[in-house]
Amino acid sequence: MTGILPAFSKDTALKRTSNLPDVTLECLGSRAAGGKPSVWKAAWRVFNRGDSPVQALSCWLPHDQFNSERLRFQPPLELQPFGTLDLDIMVTCEEPPGTSFDAAFVILEILSEESRWRVFARHLITVAEDGIPYADCKSVTIQPASGFDSSGK
Repeated sequence: MTGILPAFSKDTALKRTSNLPDVTLECLGSRAAGGKPSVWKAAWRVFNRGDSPVQALSCWLPHDQFNSERLRFQPPLELQPFGTLDLDIMVTCEEPPGTSFDAAFVILEILSEESRWRVFARHLITVAEDGIPYADCKSVTIQPASGFDSSGK
């Protein structure tokens, strides 16, 4: 895969409560998806650092400059305790080389111990001189999914 870039720091701070899942993401890189020059296949690795299993229900990137449709996993994808899960996501990024922008989120909806959660991984996106967008994870927060619209808004 072209352009592997580490995306999270082991120092990523998460406030812990008794039932808060311990999940984070790392971008493994992006490569041309073929066809349209603004469509990229971006690879993410999801880490379950907790001792309870987690199910991935859906994933999407809502940023105007770096986005994807919402992927719903049917059946949900299993993520075992201390395990990893790789996701390939087709993203659209039409920005020219040298562009960078912040607050591009990967949103992962999960089920843990019968509760729905949203994992928000905020990224800085930099478009390299070769046109490939690179995602650098700056923070990961986890919030209960209650109160969110089920359409992903």
